[in-house]
Amino acid sequence: MSRSLSQLLCAIAATAAATTAFATAELRSVDGNVLVSTKDGFMVATDKLRVESGVTVSTTARGTVTVVFDAGCEIKLEPNQRLLVRSGTPCAALLASVEPIALAPAVAVAPTGSTIAGASLLAFGASTGTGIYLYNRNSRNVSPN
Repeated sequence: MSRSLSQLLCAIAATAAATTAFATAELRSVDGNVLVSTKDGFMVATDKLRVESGVTVSTTARGTVTVVFDAGCEIKLEPNQRLLVRSGTPCAALLASVEPIALAPAVAVAPTGSTIAGASLLAFGASTGTGIYLYNRNSRNVSPN
């Protein structure tokens, strides 16, 4: 009985060691929306989540997180930043690899007095483009039949 118990404990210890062997860092002080991208997709980050080398940690507009590497390096990500987690990389190189996340380009908004004119121009352009397309189609069938 004690031999099978010791074998079971050894198996549990080996599984735990294998599970943490690939973990490179831990996420701490997760605040707001923080995402972790893996080969399987995105997941929402939680406090004390262990991450392995090769994943990307990204913050959104209102998210912050501290990535604490097993080697002792701590990197705080501010809103709209991302970091590729890499094991065996010096702290200075990891800090330098923090990237800003590009925001969507700003859209020009017409002053309130010309909103109707802008909408009319847009409608005119869309209808003209459609008309030109239909005219140049030369009565060809659209379907593959």
